Order: sequence, then structure tokens, then C-alpha cells
Amino acid sequence: MPRPSSSRRQTPQPFLLLVLLFPIGIIISAVSLLQRRVVPKLVGSAQPERLVPKSCSEAITEATTSLSSSGSTVTETRSGEMSPNAVNPFSFNEYLTFALDGSGNTSSFMSNSEKQRIIAQSILDSCQSTTKVTFGVNSTDYILTWFRMPGNTIQRGVCREPNINDPYQQLPWGEYVCG
Repeated sequence: MPRPSSSRRQTPQPFLLLVLLFPIGIIISAVSLLQRRVVPKLVGSAQPERLVPKSCSEAITEATTSLSSSGSTVTETRSGEMSPNAVNPFSFNEYLTFALDGSGNTSSFMSNSEKQRIIAQSILDSCQSTTKVTFGVNSTDYILTWFRMPGNTIQRGVCREPNINDPYQQLPWGEYVCG
């Protein structure tokens, strides 16, 4: 004789549990992803991982810290607007310059395109109105500039020797006059 259903304890079916718990799992995953902040590594990473963009000031502070930890001393960080007559494919025209003293590992940094690219990329990703990032050694004409290019890529600039017949404002985007 069958037992009465009131005294029998029913075990939930696995499928029913999955259907009931699935929305809760999605919500918990979404919240944890939104709260997670991955800070890009500037040194030793070909493509930094980014989930939440840094602010411009955070990117500049991180770059200065990275330069200092690699043995270069940042003596000044300058930003401003380029000449309105300069060739520029963007509607914004700010620049950022890191002035480095010549001591420590500054020469090592200046010869390491990958470290420069990673720092410049982080800044250009975070500073939406910045069009170029320059690294220069104090009291020298040794400067290297990285340009934001159309298509949201970056490119190391081409240094052109000064020529009195070619004003710097007429250089194509991605080129600059050497110190």
C-alpha cells in the first residue's frame, strides 16, 4: 500500500535546483566582476589586462612609480596643449611629458621601446584628451614621443632633424623635431 504523501519527504530534483539557483549565480558573478578592478602591470606584460579604466591622474602616478622603480628619476611631469597650428587628426590636443634625470637606469629605459610603449599606452587609454606622451632626458636633446593614432593605436614617433624650411607645425602626425 502506498504511503500517504504528507508523511513522505520529497527530495528536490537536481534540474529544479539548477533552474532555481542559476539566476542567483549569474547575479553574484556579475556583481563580483563589476567590483573587481584589475590594474595593468606596466613592466613585463605585452598587453596589460584592463577591466575598469584608471583615471588619468592614476595612470600618471602609476607611470611615475614604474619609472622610479626601474631606476629612472622623474624630475618633472608636464602637460599642456599643443600649438593649434600643429597637424593633429584629433579634436583634442593635449600632451604629457616626463622629464627624466640622466642618472640611474634612465639610459636603459630610453632604449627599451617596450617599456615606453606600455607606459604610453596606459596613459593614452586613461587620459582621453592626450594625444602624445614624451620621455626626455634633462639637459639633453634626447626625447622620444609616442603618438595616439587614428583607430586607437599608438606609434613611436619619428624624430626629424630641425629644418628651417619645414616648420614643426607642418610635420605629418607621428613625426616630431628632435631636440
